[in-house]
Amino acid sequence: MQQTGRISNLDGLRFLAAAVVAICHFDIIKAYYGLERTGWRFFSNAAQMAVSFFFVLSGFLISYLLLKEKYASPDNRFRLFQFYGKRIRRIWPLYYLLLLLSFFVFPKIEGLHSAEVLTNDLHLNRLTGYLVWLPNYTEYQYGPQPFLGQTWSLAVEEFFYLFFPIGLYFVKKKNVLRYFFLLIFLSLLLTVLVYLLNNYSRLSADVKSVLYVIADKYRIYAFGAGALVAWVLLNKDHIRGRWLLFIRQKGMAFGLSILLTFLVLGGITFSWITQQVYAFLFSLLILSLVSSGIRFALLNHRVMLYLGKISYGIYMLHPIAIVICLQLSNHFLPFGMMSEILLVIASMLVTVLLSALSYEMMEKHFLKGRKRERIIE
Repeated sequence: MQQTGRISNLDGLRFLAAAVVAICHFDIIKAYYGLERTGWRFFSNAAQMAVSFFFVLSGFLISYLLLKEKYASPDNRFRLFQFYGKRIRRIWPLYYLLLLLSFFVFPKIEGLHSAEVLTNDLHLNRLTGYLVWLPNYTEYQYGPQPFLGQTWSLAVEEFFYLFFPIGLYFVKKKNVLRYFFLLIFLSLLLTVLVYLLNNYSRLSADVKSVLYVIADKYRIYAFGAGALVAWVLLNKDHIRGRWLLFIRQKGMAFGLSILLTFLVLGGITFSWITQQVYAFLFSLLILSLVSSGIRFALLNHRVMLYLGKISYGIYMLHPIAIVICLQLSNHFLPFGMMSEILLVIASMLVTVLLSALSYEMMEKHFLKGRKRERIIE
């Protein structure tokens, strides 16, 4: 642990995951401008892997703090409503600001508005869906809203935050591990059932599509894997087994880091269990990094720490930066390989600038009074 209360390496990894999503979305967004997408598997697959990492990390951080409080409490409880208040202050301000911009500001700005003409009813239905945290249903039912495609994962996180702490609040300490395993088992079972139904049943195409969206996006097993890591770390002195001693070796942490770097950059997939495999590997990585005490200088540089701090803004605001850069490039930059590289760099720089402004001017003011729990930002 660092003196600031943050766990080493995780802020840097959080920024890298957000950067992976932004770079992959650059490749997707440029297709809307009639530009050819890159054929590298990284651009097609890595964003989903990065989101799985976010889910595992969220499950770990949330569970780590809640379990520490639960174990220290004589009544086997933690401050449930305080938890919800913190999550609301962290996530909602930027989310609703982006909704305001996407629905009421950007449509009036040349170059940022959508070419799609919306009826009043369709516009209201979309807005209502996003207001009540149903972006996945809304996009499926009414089509995507520009600049809000990335919010699907936030809805998944909010779903997890809604029910997971309630179960953890009431479950007895001796049953916490069973609770985590039950979450993982049921989520994996859902994945298997959806695969079988989609491939071997006569359900309608619409039903199959809905089932696929639920199983593909709502990766509760990833959160559960992160929660399991938190339990292991908090109980490691009472766990016997050579496997834990092996995981706690710095060489293991380094090897997992190299392996996952290779897999993500290569866009390597594992058929229909791709996200399950990555959730397992990411959970092993976090367990090994934290328990071994290894500290990568790059991931813990003060610049990386700050970028990790504003990574939520990077994840939310990067589509705006990409569109701005692509619009400007139409006026002064011929598109080619070198131009594309420059545009990716420019998009990331603008994304970081917007995210820093969002954090300094708005987000951090909602986070005051949380210095002791910076691990969870």
